[in-house]
Amino acid sequence: MGPKTRYLGAMAPSEALTEAWRIVCFNQFHDIFDGSAIHETYEQTVKDCTQAMIAATDAIYDAATVIAPKKLSGHITVINPLGWEREDWVFVPGTRREVGAITLADAQGRTTVGQFVAGGLAFVAHVPAFDAAVYRIVGTASDEPALVPQPAFAPVDGRRADTPEAAAAAPYWRVDTPYYTAYVRRDCGIIVGFYDKRAHRELVGFGMRKPSDYMDTARPDLALNVFQVTEELPHAMSAWELQEVASVRNLITGATTEVTETGPVHCIIEVRHRFRRSTITQHIIFYKHLPRVDFETSVNWHEPGDAKRGVPGLKVAFTARMPECEAWFETPYAAVQRPSDGQEVPALRWADVGGSTYGFALLNDSKYGYDAMGCRLRMTLVRSAYEPDAVADIGQHVFRYSFLPHSGNWREAGVVRAAAGFNQPLSAHRDVVPLESGGVCFSAHLQDAGSALITAMKPAKAATDHVVLRVAETAGRNVSGARLHIKGARTVWLANIVEDPVGPVALHDGAVTFSLRPWEVRTYLVQAGCPHD
Repeated sequence: MGPKTRYLGAMAPSEALTEAWRIVCFNQFHDIFDGSAIHETYEQTVKDCTQAMIAATDAIYDAATVIAPKKLSGHITVINPLGWEREDWVFVPGTRREVGAITLADAQGRTTVGQFVAGGLAFVAHVPAFDAAVYRIVGTASDEPALVPQPAFAPVDGRRADTPEAAAAAPYWRVDTPYYTAYVRRDCGIIVGFYDKRAHRELVGFGMRKPSDYMDTARPDLALNVFQVTEELPHAMSAWELQEVASVRNLITGATTEVTETGPVHCIIEVRHRFRRSTITQHIIFYKHLPRVDFETSVNWHEPGDAKRGVPGLKVAFTARMPECEAWFETPYAAVQRPSDGQEVPALRWADVGGSTYGFALLNDSKYGYDAMGCRLRMTLVRSAYEPDAVADIGQHVFRYSFLPHSGNWREAGVVRAAAGFNQPLSAHRDVVPLESGGVCFSAHLQDAGSALITAMKPAKAATDHVVLRVAETAGRNVSGARLHIKGARTVWLANIVEDPVGPVALHDGAVTFSLRPWEVRTYLVQAGCPHD
């Protein structure tokens, strides 16, 4: 419900959405949320989450019809639900499948290339904070070079994959973007070479053969995107405690890889692993105009734990060669540095390893167990505890994570914004546009705010003409002299976390001036002057 609209009433939550929020909150109860409830609990959770997803999807559709109610063929409205300007990937579902690429333009005349993909159209869009941008197709993009993985040998290998026979024998896929050059091993999907062109840095130490005293050796297990099957010894309270790990098997051979999509916007390498009774299908997505690599993963897991075999699990590991190994993990409205000692700890949308000169973040959309050891960062994907649920995690799992290398530390690299965007992607709606008249009656944005972000704009419980704006400091630094511009505000109050007004706040030229302490969260209650009928 985030983007600003012409009618404030469009922000009001429906009864179905309110009930869905109650359901989500109920399932946040600690024994349900962390996987330590009985099996019947999760049968009900599936039903609850399905109901909540339907309500959320309906709410997004209803809001979009208010933001862009006018039908106009050939146009695409892209909505940004977050409180800062974004340039990010967007997928337009339901677009007729065509071959090749097209050029799109926004209202300011900025152009971007679109690529037809399975199920729709994809491109990188530029959208202001809490706003919408309209794109229209203006022509083809036949001269735009495609991003195509090429069969390759290691750079120190004298062979070239320039014949069909040599291409078939080449052990790697080579992907070359404006940001990096990556080598993906064809028998496992591990990224064994990653050269960051921006920083002139190779991230992987010995993922493949290199000119050295150990030229004939390689350590793909110390590279990027390494699946690991772990085995804990049997122990009591297996759903509550992670205990002694007896073995770790790296999936470094036996997989198949195939290039499934190419084009001027992105390319996809599909990886298929089969081990024991389980399978992993993964799409590794390389973008031409974004510096990250995404991993869309489906795990069909059939490795039950018990009091004899112990607790099997699945992790993914990213190991980089870097001079500094500070490990940071996102917590609610903050981040905390923890020792890089291999102990598993919780994190929300991101974890980061590195230092002042360089690092990388691992973003996720649903997996919250991380461990860091030196410059290796791992994320737990599946774990088959056996009590109180004897079939915990058995079945299909679908999730996404993203590898984001960066110069400087996580603060300067914008990791917080990247993780929020990864979890709240731009949404696209075809053949509709906003009305030309009336304009936007309510909006908010920050100026000179440093590490402060608007983290929420939502309807208030007080009245239909009240809006809650929440501002948070996200880097552990002081913020002073920042300005929160609020278009359409009649009155502004400082409020507490449950939205009760604490005191009035002065508006000067439509803006509130504020300062924040490190990690401080501040809530404003705004009476808006928008029509809501």
